[in-house]
Amino acid sequence: MTVVEKYIRDMAEFMKKFENTSPNVAITGNMYEFLLKNGRAFDWKPRPKGVRKQRDGLCYMNAYRLANRNQDKYTYVEGIGIHYIPTEHAWCITEDGTVVDPTWHEDGKVTPEYFGVPLRMEWINKTLLRTSQYGVLWDWRSRYPILRDTKEEWRIK
Repeated sequence: MTVVEKYIRDMAEFMKKFENTSPNVAITGNMYEFLLKNGRAFDWKPRPKGVRKQRDGLCYMNAYRLANRNQDKYTYVEGIGIHYIPTEHAWCITEDGTVVDPTWHEDGKVTPEYFGVPLRMEWINKTLLRTSQYGVLWDWRSRYPILRDTKEEWRIK
């Protein structure tokens, strides 16, 4: 088990202790369960030539733009990444599941870890139009609609 997967399992267990205190806490805890059920770990490699590092703090926009402009090469993923500390994060993957992260620095001091859910671009575009915000998995403003998507339109078949 990777460090990032252990972190997600620990957070899911931790949030269960508070699920009866608030609907928002219960939903957040369910998001970690969602990640464990639907996500997986991904291997990091340095960015390929032609993919430049983008602005810090804008991972959802950076990954979205890279995946949307290169749908034949990359799939958009959201989940948890660890680059020194665990963070809600977005990145892209290649067809073989290798991470292409347009946001994080590649400083050579630490190898990032990633655990997330690949998402269908059509669903992301529809959600982006509805919410006017990048990032769909941790959408607390809309009370995590991915958890209520019974048709699983987000899922890549």
